[in-house]
Amino acid sequence: MYDPYSGYGPYGRHNREYTRHELQRLLEFAGFDVERSFTADGHQSTAAGRPFYAEVAPLVGSRLDDLGHYLIFRARATRPPREGLPSFLYRSWPEGVIVDYA
Repeated sequence: MYDPYSGYGPYGRHNREYTRHELQRLLEFAGFDVERSFTADGHQSTAAGRPFYAEVAPLVGSRLDDLGHYLIFRARATRPPREGLPSFLYRSWPEGVIVDYA
């Protein structure tokens, strides 16, 4: 998606992870209406025992609903997908393939 994150360029397997907000926008771009979304953890967090936890925790407190390991969505296809690749996720594809999507 964003080739500087991967030594394999745009063809790397796992260049980055999606945020809940990005995945919702991508679903909307693809013609879906998101009915519900949330995140969940697959195991108990051990973050509290890590260095700098006390300094970082207050900065992300308002985003706790977005920080789970898994992103879960219920969405319904309500319109055709847009053509091309959304500009908020892609940057290094041939001209004309990436379309503006705010």
